Formats: sequence, C-alpha cells, structure tokens
Amino acid sequence: MGETKDLQIILSEIYQHSYTPDHDARAIVFDIGEQAKCGDWNGCLLAVGTSDASISIFNPVALDDIYTLPTKFQKQYILAKTKIDLSSVFKSSVDFLQFTSRYLLAASVDSSKIILINHVSDQQSSNNMKLSDIKHQVFDLPPGFINSMDVNDDGVIAVAMDSKQVMIYNCNDIQPTPMSFRLTNIPTMVQFASFYNREYLLILEATNIVKILDWKSYEWLVSIYPTSYDSNNAKSEVSNIFTTTNELLISGLNGWFKKYDLNEIIGGAGYTKPSSSGTLFGFLNPESSPTPVTISKSTNSFNNPQKKLANITKQQISVYDFDRVLKTSAGGDNGVVDPKVIKVNLPSYEICAGSISEDNVVAITSGTRLLLVSLNN
Repeated sequence: MGETKDLQIILSEIYQHSYTPDHDARAIVFDIGEQAKCGDWNGCLLAVGTSDASISIFNPVALDDIYTLPTKFQKQYILAKTKIDLSSVFKSSVDFLQFTSRYLLAASVDSSKIILINHVSDQQSSNNMKLSDIKHQVFDLPPGFINSMDVNDDGVIAVAMDSKQVMIYNCNDIQPTPMSFRLTNIPTMVQFASFYNREYLLILEATNIVKILDWKSYEWLVSIYPTSYDSNNAKSEVSNIFTTTNELLISGLNGWFKKYDLNEIIGGAGYTKPSSSGTLFGFLNPESSPTPVTISKSTNSFNNPQKKLANITKQQISVYDFDRVLKTSAGGDNGVVDPKVIKVNLPSYEICAGSISEDNVVAITSGTRLLLVSLNN
C-alpha cells in the first residue's frame, strides 16, 4: 500500500517491568482496541486479523523525537495502525492470515470465501480502508472448513480443507479454476517449500503424515511417516515442518524432532526412518496450562533467514534456533537442543496468535492486547 496520511499512532507500555541486561525493555504491550484472532509478520510490518472482520496492519514509524518514551525498544516500535474492513465478504472474525512481501491472504471460519489482497501498490491509503479501496481478489471455496492455508509471492494459494482435499488457486489466471487434490485423510497443514530450485507443496495429513506434492505437474513425490502408529504414543502429532535445500526437519507436539535427507528416504508406509533425531528440551511443560501455542517462521514461506520455533505458555516463551537443531541432529540420534527461555506472565491464558519477525521479535496476541517480546540480548 502507498503512503498513509494522518497516521493513527499507538504507543506501548513496558510489560511487567521486563528488562534486558542492558536495561532496555524486554517486553512491551499495546492495546489494539479489537479482539485479535491471528497475526503474521512481513519484514517489520505486522498484520493482525480481528473479531470485527478486519485486518489491522501495524507499521513502526520514526517519531521518537515527538513522543517521550523511556526505552529503545519502545522507541523502535511506535506503531502506525492501518485498518482494512473486510465485512463486505466476511460476516465475522478474520481467523486465518498469511502476510508475504506482496500479498495478504485472509479467511474466516464462517465464510466459504478467501480474500487475496495485493498490498504492493502506489495508491494512497488511509487509516481506515474498505476492501473496495484496495486491489484484491475473492475466491470461492468448496463446502467444508479451512484447516490451513499458504500463499507464495506469485499469488498461488494453497488451502487445506477438512473435506479431505487441498485446493490450489492462481490469482494470475484470467478465469481461475482451482486445482483439487484428494487425500485419504484430513489435511491439517499446507506450506510452500523449495527443493533443488523448484517449488513444491508440503502437506500434513492426519496430523502425522508429511507429503510432498509437485503441484505444477500433479505428481506426489514422497510420503514421510515420522511416527509409528503406536497406541501408547499419545503425542505423535506433527507440530512444525522446516526445510532446507534438500532436507526436512519435522518436530512433534511433545518435543521430538527428526531430520530427513530427501536423497536418502528409507522406509515405507507405517514408518520412515530419519537420518537423525533428537529432543527439544522442555518443549512440553506438563505444568503449563493450556496446551502451549507453537509458532514458527520458515525461509520458504516467509522469506525469513532467522528460522526460529517458539513455544508459548502463559508463564514463558521458549525459543529454539532451527540452525542449532540442524547442527545437533546432524551429529546422530538423541541430540538435545536447549531453548532460550524468556519468563513472562501473559495477560490471559487465551493466546490467540503468535509470530516471529526477522528482527527476532515475537508478537503475541491475547484479547485486545498485543505483546512484543525481543529475543535479542
């Protein structure tokens, strides 16, 4: 979006006297005015989907000479707010959001449509905008509910539906007819990824089967079964998938991780042997309530070289460095990776969303409050 006039400025407070060793603020909190449902970073911009069928975009602005704030972190994050009203399409909250360098993709659990916004434009924007003010496209979904979605910088959209199918839409088609891929089980996650300089789609099926789809040629490449079907393994579900040029690193809800070299996939249906494996120490704290929220950023989907995985509870944020995980897992089985732990006491047990920026800032939404936590120092 173009230049915004008459900025709506939001200032922060230091959260619970949280400071870094060099006396900068560790955590700051904003009241954003609406109930937050989801969020995602793109560079230094943060987009938050809210309960009033809107998206709020927060942009740090250099106005520290106007406002007197006590810490450097607060001065870096004086936020200008731009609100986009999507109520012409959505009748309730924005529950899913993906934010790339070019596109904003939004969806609502109560709508059979998704909205793709091209936010790279020279048109002038304002504090409060309607969907008709912005270049956008609306796509119809088949019957069913969305479990996950992703969009690449070419405007190709992937949507995982509980109707056991993955839909792919291309905004560049004159008459966009979606591609449909049927699955045996319900897909719970989709993510664009690049291997060997070619883009593929990662699909998590039935919470513990990872499939790689060459969607351009309609070809399924490989299925990976990181966990065996063990009735005693109650936490076998996959929580996150990270990628490199030729590797997958898959982590689970109870803190296990397994690395797979795509050149050396071993095993068939039922279980796929990893090249190495290990544990994320303290990933699932049995004393935490409710179940922790896990957030991550990966290079392929979000253009973020800082690959991090954060586990958030009301009491603390545990951050695992993906590069450290790779180095540890490369050494053999049963490697243990320790997190960087930041103690917090979130304003509510209800953690609606979280996202990690390329500047190592975790954004957490809880009710109408936006909490920014610095991972630096």
